[in-house]
Amino acid sequence: MVMTSADVIFGRRRGRPADPELVVVTARAALPVEHPALQAGALVLTTTAVARELRGNLPASCTVLAAGSGPRLSMCEVLDAVHARGHRVLLTEGGPYVVGQLMAGGLQDELFLTIAPIPPGRIDTPRPGLIAGQEFLPARRHPAHLVSVRRHESYLFLRYRFHRSITNEDSDTHPHA
Repeated sequence: MVMTSADVIFGRRRGRPADPELVVVTARAALPVEHPALQAGALVLTTTAVARELRGNLPASCTVLAAGSGPRLSMCEVLDAVHARGHRVLLTEGGPYVVGQLMAGGLQDELFLTIAPIPPGRIDTPRPGLIAGQEFLPARRHPAHLVSVRRHESYLFLRYRFHRSITNEDSDTHPHA
């Protein structure tokens, strides 16, 4: 998963720095050390064991921090570490397991979803969808409000803002259930 302060997008209008800190979140030591983003410097958040492996193996411009002692990372601990560095607005580009953890913890405020006119298809591929490792329906729902729609050629860029999670017990009293 890659996180960055959203200052790169919104910063110029709000007096924030235009160059955000790149945060790479991983539970594995296999990082492409030659990648320009790592060469330019990044904060790498990982488990205690992987942090020991990575220190000294990444470019000197990188900072490695342990954000959890177990074999898996908790998104709460990851966000605590990012917030401790002064970041308040984050843009995450995480995979389906990260999105699942963020959603399950009520930690994701918005979702930017791109609809591309290129159907990928699947044959015998256990490739997960948007959310993996969590099941929300029918017990929990995460209603969202469409904030904006943008179009570039045949691509659609959708922005949703999440409301609180709704359980089946809430559905009789919640107006949007």
